[in-house]
Amino acid sequence: MNLRVTKALAVAALTVAAFSPFSSPEASAASIDERRAAEIEHFLGAYFKADEPGCAVIVVRDGKTVFRKAFGLADLEAQKAVRPDSVFPLGSITKQFTAAAILQLVQDGKLALEDDVRKYLPNYPAGGESVTIQDLLTHTAGVPNFGFHAVRHARMSTEQLIDLFRSKPLDFVPGSRWHYSNSGYDLLGAIVEQVSGMPYASFVERRIFKPLGMGHSHYGFESSVGADAIQGYERMAVGFQRVDPVSMDSLFAAGALSSNVDDLALWNAALNDDRLLDKKSRDRMFDDARLRDGAPTGYGYGWVLTEREGTPRAWHNGSFDGFYAVVARLPADRLYVAILGNVQNPRVPLEYLAESVAAIALGRVQTRVEVPQSSDVLDAYAGIYRIDDASTLVVRRDGNHLKAQRSGGENVQFSPASRAEFYRPGALDCLRFVLDKEGAVTAVALTSSRGSFSLLKRMNLPLPELPVKVQLSSRALQAMAGDYELRPDLILGLRPDGDRILVRAGGQEETVFFASSESELFTLEQDARITLDRANDGKITGLVFHQGAMEYVARHVR
Repeated sequence: MNLRVTKALAVAALTVAAFSPFSSPEASAASIDERRAAEIEHFLGAYFKADEPGCAVIVVRDGKTVFRKAFGLADLEAQKAVRPDSVFPLGSITKQFTAAAILQLVQDGKLALEDDVRKYLPNYPAGGESVTIQDLLTHTAGVPNFGFHAVRHARMSTEQLIDLFRSKPLDFVPGSRWHYSNSGYDLLGAIVEQVSGMPYASFVERRIFKPLGMGHSHYGFESSVGADAIQGYERMAVGFQRVDPVSMDSLFAAGALSSNVDDLALWNAALNDDRLLDKKSRDRMFDDARLRDGAPTGYGYGWVLTEREGTPRAWHNGSFDGFYAVVARLPADRLYVAILGNVQNPRVPLEYLAESVAAIALGRVQTRVEVPQSSDVLDAYAGIYRIDDASTLVVRRDGNHLKAQRSGGENVQFSPASRAEFYRPGALDCLRFVLDKEGAVTAVALTSSRGSFSLLKRMNLPLPELPVKVQLSSRALQAMAGDYELRPDLILGLRPDGDRILVRAGGQEETVFFASSESELFTLEQDARITLDRANDGKITGLVFHQGAMEYVARHVR
C-alpha cells in the first residue's frame, strides 16, 4: 500500500481543429473530444498489451465522461479480458473515504479534528503522547507505519490489528515531521467505529456508497469469485506471477475498499458539491497541511497535493499484492482521471500514465521539435550517472539520439530538443545535462511526468562494454531452441530466427536476443542476458536468466 521509465512511445501530436464557418462550435468540440479520446487509447495501448494484465480507465471533464475503456486481461490463465466496469481493490485510495467518514462525523458534531485520539481510543498511544485526529489525517502524528505484509493473510479484528503496533513508540513528536503511515489511518477507522457505533465497512456503505449510488463499491475484495473476477499479478523479470489474495483485515481503513472507475467518477463529482461534505470540510480535505513550524507537507486528507506548471492537482495511488491504482484531480480544469490495474508493478508507474492522459485530454501534449546535435555533443553525454547505492543510469549515444537505461530496466530513447535538453517522444519526461564552467558534463537532471526532479551525478567510471554479436551456425542456434521452465506455471520459450534468438515468456510478446558466444545471449532492449547451461556432452540442460542483479534459473523441459 505504498505511496510511491521505460519503453519509449510515439504518440501522434494533437492538432488544433480548424474552425469551419459551416460547422457548429458544438460539432467542433465533439470532434476534438473524439480525437483526444483516440489519442488516449493509442497512448495507453502501447503500455497495456492485449495478452498481459491490464487496467480500466476513465476520464471525466466538466462532469462528462470523455474516455472510458479497458485494456488487457483480468485473468491470464483463463484469457478473460478486463471490462470497463470491472471492480478492483483501491489500496490506499481508501484513505480518501476514511477521511470523508471522519469529516462527516465532525459535521455531525460527534468529534473535532483537534480532539486527542485517547478520547476515543484510551489505550493509544501507550506512551501517553498527545496525538490529534488532524495529525492522523495528515500523516504528521508519528505513528509507526506497521508493515502489513507479515500478516497480510491473517484474519483479525480491529482491536487485534491495532495491538500489532499499539506498544511501539511514536517515530517523532506529533506535528514535527511528515511520514506516511497506514497505521495512522487504521486508527482513524477504529475511531469511526467507536464514535458511530457501527463497523467501518457499514459506515462507509451507508454514509458514502449508498447515497452516491456507488453500487460497485464495497469493503473487501474477492479476486477469485464470480464471472467478473480479477486476478492480481506481479511483473517478473520474465512474464507475470499470479499473486495470492490478501486478507482485507490487515488493510482495514488504510486500504481495504474496492470499486470501479464509474463509481470513482461518482465519488469525484460528490467532492464538488455539498451532498456528502460541506464546503468547509471539502476545503480542509484539499488544504496543504502544515507542520507545527509552518512548513507545508504537500498532503491533505487522503490526497497528495502538487502543482505542475502552476496548475494545482490532487492525486493518490494505491498498491498491494497484485494490484495498483491511481486517481488524479485537476480542479482548475475540472478534470478527473482514474486508472485501476491488476499488476502491482506495471511497466511504468500509473501516476505517469494518469498525468499523461490528463495532458492529452486537455490538449497540452505539445509537439517537441527535434534539434539535431553533432556526434561530439552526443558523445559528451555518454556516461554512468548515480541513482542510488544499488542502481545507475547508463547513457549512450545511439545514432542521432541518446539511449538511457536504468539498472535492470529497458533502454529508453531520448531525442535532442536543444544542445543540453533531451525528451522522450510522446511523453513528458526529459533529461537536462548540467555542465561546469569548463563545459564538462557533471550531472543530468531527470524530470518525470509528475514534475518530480532528480539530479543524478556523473560517475568517474568507463561505460560498460556492449556485448558483441557472434555469428553461430544454424545448427548451434537450433540447439538452443525449446522450452525452459522458470516455474511450473511459467515457460520461457526460445526459437531461432535467422541470426537471432526470439525469447517469449508464457504468452507474452517476444524479445530479440543475439548470441555473444555459444552459451551467452544478450538483448539491446533491456538490461538482461541469458547463460545456457550444458552437460559434459555439450547438450543444453537449462539456462540462467540475468536481469540487473537478479538471476532466474530454468531447466530445459523440451
